[in-house]
Amino acid sequence: MKSYIKTLIILLGCLLRRDSNPKVVFYHDIGRKWTPMGTPVNVFWRHMALLHKEDVVCFDDGFRGIWDEREKLKVVSCKFRVVVFIAVGLVGQVGYLTWREIRELQDKYGIEFQCHTWSHQTLAGPYNDEVSEPLNGRTEEWYRHEIVDSKVELEQQLGRKVTSLCFPVGYFSDDIIRRCKEAGYEKVYASYPGNVTDDYIQPRCIAQDLSPLAFRATLNGGLMIFENRYKNLHKY
Repeated sequence: MKSYIKTLIILLGCLLRRDSNPKVVFYHDIGRKWTPMGTPVNVFWRHMALLHKEDVVCFDDGFRGIWDEREKLKVVSCKFRVVVFIAVGLVGQVGYLTWREIRELQDKYGIEFQCHTWSHQTLAGPYNDEVSEPLNGRTEEWYRHEIVDSKVELEQQLGRKVTSLCFPVGYFSDDIIRRCKEAGYEKVYASYPGNVTDDYIQPRCIAQDLSPLAFRATLNGGLMIFENRYKNLHKY
């Protein structure tokens, strides 16, 4: 019932804000073997058949379903840009890709890898106004480790330049944008809906829980009615 209502809302959004410009859609995994956030395999491939020219497909975190489906994913990467955002500290843990697999996916399957910080902790969030230090141990050293050290390590492992960072859980702030620019990132990826853009912040449309019908509507602007709501939720 919840999925049915969600689909109806997205279809209504498509009618109100129809926009077929290219979109960045994002998932966590193909299948639910390694994470409950994964998209059922049959649904994911039905999504892929609906993509428009110049749409971009993203995965967050680097779960192993990408490796399991690599042969079919290679067909997608030949037609569309496929990007996996890697949390460096999670590589090789149970359920996640290894460095060997990441390099093979990059070199043989045409899949692009970019940064998702080191530990996947949120970069922005509540601050305590009564003290000079932010909450959750976010010291200058912590920010450098998450934003800069992760980029350096990923570049060393991949043997190429890393140009983009995706905000864990989507949270960011003006201060985080400044830090990313200083670290040399050419683009950052958020989690509120929008079109492919040349702007520094690239919006993305979450697709992992969508029916094929809702996904088709999303590619035609169905989530755009939520743009400001999601932006206000994620920016501090």
